[in-house]
Amino acid sequence: MQTLVERINAHKAALEHQWKQLSEKQRRKLVLYAFSGYCVLTLIVVIQVIVAFGSTPDVLKVEHIENPIRVQQDPKMNSEPKTAAQHGK
Repeated sequence: MQTLVERINAHKAALEHQWKQLSEKQRRKLVLYAFSGYCVLTLIVVIQVIVAFGSTPDVLKVEHIENPIRVQQDPKMNSEPKTAAQHGK
């Protein structure tokens, strides 16, 4: 584990050295490019979310929940559907 920490610290020091070797103008340009890339990716994700939610229907369908007031009629019986109160008696 100690060698992993040492390798990470050495890599971090090398990157820091390279960063300091850049001029102020190059640093600003690099930061600007990174921020621009981040903005483009964010814009793409936001557009995808808007398109995904824009193509869904406005009404939410709830088909897996049965109405608790009415109990469905048994097809073998020729009577009217019973309500939950009548069914419980």
